[in-house]
Amino acid sequence: MRRRVSMGRAYTASSSAVKVSRRVGVLALAGLTLALAEPAHAGNGRSYELGNDAAIMGGTGVARSVDGAAAWYNPAGLAAIERYQLDVSGSAFMLRFRKYPSIMEATDGVTTRSVGISDTEFVAVPTSLVFARRVLPKLVLGFGLFVPEMAEVSSQDGFDDLPVQGGSFGMQLDFASKVRSFHVGFALGGELGGRVRLGLGLFGVYRKTQSRVRLLENNRPTSPATPETSAAFIVFEDDDNRSVIGGLFTVGAQWEFIKGWHLGVTVRSPLWQFGQFGDRTTVNSGAQTTDRQLPPASFTLSKDNLRKTGGGTVLPVEIHVAVAAEFPGGYVALEADFMPPVENEELSVDSRFAWNVRAGVRYQFTERFAAGLGLFTDRTTAPPAAVLGDEHVDYYGVTLGGEYRKPIQLGSREEAKTLVFSTTFGVRYAFGLGQFGAYKIDLARPNASPDVVRDAVLHELSLHLGSTLLF
Repeated sequence: MRRRVSMGRAYTASSSAVKVSRRVGVLALAGLTLALAEPAHAGNGRSYELGNDAAIMGGTGVARSVDGAAAWYNPAGLAAIERYQLDVSGSAFMLRFRKYPSIMEATDGVTTRSVGISDTEFVAVPTSLVFARRVLPKLVLGFGLFVPEMAEVSSQDGFDDLPVQGGSFGMQLDFASKVRSFHVGFALGGELGGRVRLGLGLFGVYRKTQSRVRLLENNRPTSPATPETSAAFIVFEDDDNRSVIGGLFTVGAQWEFIKGWHLGVTVRSPLWQFGQFGDRTTVNSGAQTTDRQLPPASFTLSKDNLRKTGGGTVLPVEIHVAVAAEFPGGYVALEADFMPPVENEELSVDSRFAWNVRAGVRYQFTERFAAGLGLFTDRTTAPPAAVLGDEHVDYYGVTLGGEYRKPIQLGSREEAKTLVFSTTFGVRYAFGLGQFGAYKIDLARPNASPDVVRDAVLHELSLHLGSTLLF
């Protein structure tokens, strides 16, 4: 989901464009559209996993589930839980490296200067909290809080020394963006005859985004200003804060069609927006010192109330299919998911078709220790990059980790014979390959298209720390 922010014009191009000089063209970013790609798209929405087993098995969990995270991956898997279970799963440390060189560039045909976004994000994420208990002999109820999105980007860069006739041209960019998403609800998993399980989950969604962009452009004479060497500057500022309330549901099934072989299907409904509230403030300002045909200064301030009720689909339906096979001491799982396209012009949604695959293996080395390994893709639903702010990046990665269980013997009068404490530690690395949109000002060719596309290579590293209590 992208929000396009029109920078507009501090001066109109026809009669009041701020002139850097009569020979090198226009200083103003006439008609530039700054498309702010939300950081939720870092990792395409799956920068970390929401369950302990999933964290060490490449995000698998649809065909076979052994922990409370089944409420998210496939609610049918809850039926496999035999005891009361409390899962506290968290990516305790997450490190993201983002570098977009030359996202904005200016050249006079000989000398080139650029502005980039370079950011290293370090964040602790409380990914999920799930409580599950058996309410009937063949029915398990789970309550869960999941945090599938948590990201923050900030960067500052600029230059002020691109030579132009009688002076120098400069640009300064200050950018920051933040996203948080919370899903809270319940799930039911029931066991039918013939080794078949079915499940249903209902979740309310709260999503908050904040973004800020400030862009300064200036022409600074190095000699006394003349009509041929105008001194000028333009400042654009946009602050956007919005919150969305919505909901979705999940249905799933698991079938052990042959002893030790499992099939799984999960369908997650589109995210439906019930309402939105927030505000957006935009400022365009500029000034010039010598051209008497133009006003010496311009200032435009607009503030919009973003409150609205209703809405529509903002995220696509997800269809997951999987198979898992047991072997002595462990099991292996293979999964694929598909996301059909979604378009909603009113909400600025343009989500393209995407598919992903995951594979994971888990092996129980001893009664207390198990280890897992996984591979995954995280391909984007974003359209191809075309203009500044667009990003089209596919991620590929690996997970590795282990689980340690410690049972504690209880007294003879207790219903359960033991309490079991489980700790899971996992490492996840992903690298992204793709392209991003950039903006190029060619002072020697003022009629050239400013939109360019550049290659992107991104990296993500997360350390998962999760705990489970069975009682």
